[in-house]
Amino acid sequence: MRRSQKTEPCSGHRGMVDLEGAGIDGLTVDELLPYLKQHRDELIASLRDGSYQPLPVKRVEIPKPDGSKRKLGIPTVVDRLVQQAVAQVMSPRFEKIFSDSSFGFRPNRSAHDAIKPLATLCGRAYALPLLTPKVNPKNFNLKGDPT
Repeated sequence: MRRSQKTEPCSGHRGMVDLEGAGIDGLTVDELLPYLKQHRDELIASLRDGSYQPLPVKRVEIPKPDGSKRKLGIPTVVDRLVQQAVAQVMSPRFEKIFSDSSFGFRPNRSAHDAIKPLATLCGRAYALPLLTPKVNPKNFNLKGDPT
């Protein structure tokens, strides 16, 4: 992955990454600003009137460390811009109403953050295998001590 070296044209551009190429339309992150200058009004109109339709994602396979491959969908840069703009407006509004015990797909929260309260509630011994990477829970007895 390589980040675009261009300056960000608008706040919706923040968080966009150029994944070695472009979506199915061939437009790259570096070409986005000139494209938006030319097509801005029609994009805004289609968003306002509800006729905007994202294009299908480009399917690529990326190598995993174990030698296998993971399928990845690359949206067009315009679709990604729209996604980011919507997320930047909607996320703060929804964050206010989410439960504090909700951790999935939320800013500044991780799976480890979700497990930490379990360590307090259930006792650290039971949560330790979950917090320790590459530890097999079968190697712990009921008290959480390694066998």
